[in-house]
Amino acid sequence: MLEKLAYATIKLDDDEKRIMDNRSGNEFALLDDRFLEAPSLAVEHCKQVINKMADISRESLFISMSLIGGYDEEQALRVGELETRADKYEDALGTYIMKISTKNLKKEDSEMLNVMLHCIGDFERISDYACNLCDSARELQQKNMQFSPKAETELDILSSAVREAVDISFDAFKSNNKNEADKVEPLEELIDTLAVELKARHIRRLREGKCTIELGFAHSDILNNLERVADHCSNIGVCIIEIRQEGFETHEYLGIMKREDNEQFRKQYALYKEKYKLPETRKFTENDMQPAAVKA
Repeated sequence: MLEKLAYATIKLDDDEKRIMDNRSGNEFALLDDRFLEAPSLAVEHCKQVINKMADISRESLFISMSLIGGYDEEQALRVGELETRADKYEDALGTYIMKISTKNLKKEDSEMLNVMLHCIGDFERISDYACNLCDSARELQQKNMQFSPKAETELDILSSAVREAVDISFDAFKSNNKNEADKVEPLEELIDTLAVELKARHIRRLREGKCTIELGFAHSDILNNLERVADHCSNIGVCIIEIRQEGFETHEYLGIMKREDNEQFRKQYALYKEKYKLPETRKFTENDMQPAAVKA
């Protein structure tokens, strides 16, 4: 017990943590019921374990996104393994958090527990979307389908924006940093805008015969999954801000953030818009949405 308490309370670097995980053979050793008698320590242990879960979720997503441009079966299997681990983390953490919640907690511990309870679902769902992206990549490979160079460039730009949204929101969660969390929502709104534009451009390519219907379905699936990842990044960012600013609710915060007179939001959005600028193309019009004329 003394040895376990020492390892639980002394901060280890990443290499030391990996060694301890391998020695114990148990990823959830920190979620021991005996630590519930010291609620603050149990909350800290929860945070350490959920940080590992976030790393697993991020790794699975980034691997799956890389498979879109170059499929690799070994890496695809890795995504599935990581998603399974994320599921186990969600179950173990959810159960342990409920046990801690029955204890007499300090205000800051209770707040952190609420953040973790909300965010474990977001981390797990992101790993699910990683699997969906992996399935799309596998379909492209199996059917020998490939996007046009323009479509690939556009997807790369959107994917880069999503990667940054993940990095910002995950790191803000780990450090409980409100200033970093504030940067998520402008980027999430830009990602939504980019996705709409990419869908419009792809519809035009379909009409011009530069893309097949089947490839269009795969393109749509990828865009939808990337959008949903960004939505969960937004959830994580808003959750951190709500706890740090008492009295805010999600809809209230989003309303304040997206008001036209919110200079900070608009400035940050403009920076992201310039950073993730799409290559110029013919302007999309309503006529592009109309059915093509049938030739006699």
